[in-house]
Amino acid sequence: MTTTAGRVLVAGLNARAGSAVASRFLRAGWSVVGTVRRPEIIESTIDAVVTAAGGGRDRLEVRLLDLADPASVDACGSSLDGDVLDALVVAAAPFDERPLAAVGYDQFVEQSAVQAAGPAALAIRLRSSLASSVRDGGGAVVFFGDIHARLRPRPGAMPYLAGKAMLESLVPLLGIELAPTRVFGVAPGVIAWADEFDDARREAYLARVPLGRPGTVEEAAALVESMVVAMTYTTGVVIPIDGGRSLR
Repeated sequence: MTTTAGRVLVAGLNARAGSAVASRFLRAGWSVVGTVRRPEIIESTIDAVVTAAGGGRDRLEVRLLDLADPASVDACGSSLDGDVLDALVVAAAPFDERPLAAVGYDQFVEQSAVQAAGPAALAIRLRSSLASSVRDGGGAVVFFGDIHARLRPRPGAMPYLAGKAMLESLVPLLGIELAPTRVFGVAPGVIAWADEFDDARREAYLARVPLGRPGTVEEAAALVESMVVAMTYTTGVVIPIDGGRSLR
């Protein structure tokens, strides 16, 4: 076993949490494979991540991945066949709020695919690469859920939160199926405000957060790094990072 820097695949490199995770691992000396959905944002995404990391461009590569497209998931997995992968972090999480009157079958299918089926299929597709890790604790998978999916349900985002609830429910199942690869979930409250949240809504939300402030994507990235590097005898758990919002 080794504790030296490894290689991580970050799905959702252009997402705020994904960018923070990738930057943190680059600073720690890891090699990062990041994914984005659209080729036209590759260069700007690379620039943002490398700038935040303070370097590491030679250890960052970017590939295309659409988690809602089975062919894209398989192609991404195939591109890593035979490679050793020490961690997979799925931070791609398109947020979607809509009133109940605008919720239909298609929204449930779309969100279930991108939030749960795609991430799970990718982890399964990469199981050999993850099992090849020789780091202490072996390989690790980390999924980003949402505190409001299971622990503190709320109205106004049912398909999105149902997809996240499905993903969080997959964590213990994959913890068994992919062992000895470790599987974790991170369930954020607010680590970055959605654009839809105006000042009044933000204040109302924070009134129910015991720690009295929003979290940051950097704090979430630190938790992810701890899961991958330090939590070597834990698997199948979802950990809230919500300032206590799930408590009330």
